[in-house]
Amino acid sequence: MAKEQVKAAQQDNSFPNKHLKRLDQPFIDAIDQMNTDEVKARIITCEGNLFDIAGAKDADNKLAEAKEMVKELAAPYRDGKNDITARLQYCIYVLQQRGVEL
Repeated sequence: MAKEQVKAAQQDNSFPNKHLKRLDQPFIDAIDQMNTDEVKARIITCEGNLFDIAGAKDADNKLAEAKEMVKELAAPYRDGKNDITARLQYCIYVLQQRGVEL
């Protein structure tokens, strides 16, 4: 029955497939069998877990150092891309001002 629910959810697009594929069948079955208050309690538990994960991520010095290194290494590429994007936007603006439809 639960596999039928997953297939039905995929077919009627009622729940995004990108999230559905990350869920295991026992979780889907458990949630489907819960009453409304139990589902709300599960949401609160999940939100608490997300808060804990975010805190651990923020406290991870090694990750912060890696992010800073990536930021520094990517700066020339990001700046170059931003410069070209600004040039493209200006070219489009000029064409629109001249009445050219894009």
